[in-house]
Amino acid sequence: MKESVKTHLVSLEDLNDELIIDQIMYDKEGNHPGLKMLQEKHLIPAKNWIWVVPEYNGSIPGILKLWIDICSLYRPQDTFHHKKMALVGVSTGRAGNLRGLDHLTGILHHLNARVMPFALPVSSVHTFMDAKGHFNQDMLEVFSKFLNKFEEYINS
Repeated sequence: MKESVKTHLVSLEDLNDELIIDQIMYDKEGNHPGLKMLQEKHLIPAKNWIWVVPEYNGSIPGILKLWIDICSLYRPQDTFHHKKMALVGVSTGRAGNLRGLDHLTGILHHLNARVMPFALPVSSVHTFMDAKGHFNQDMLEVFSKFLNKFEEYINS
């Protein structure tokens, strides 16, 4: 994968109460200023996405589903349609959020996104990083192979 790829991280931690819990978030005209800015600046211009999704109750976090729902109200054809996406599931358990990745794949297909058939389930995620936040070499190799597959998918 190219080292100079431009990226932007959208984290569920960044979705504050104002952005999510507000009646205006359901306005089809996209009048919610925080959401509109996020979509216009980062989501709509992005041609390819990598989703890193934590397991929650055997699926994806509800706040992620809500966020997808409100993003799909304003310019869904520009936000999701025909964009190539890769999925990474993370969990402390054994399955790496496989069921959640299946659920998210179904949601993204409904939004006409193109999901790479090879997902990366990362189980026991807490064991792949040391106390200083450094990934072990085996995990870096797995991620590197995954990114190479995504690059092939993007270019196909």
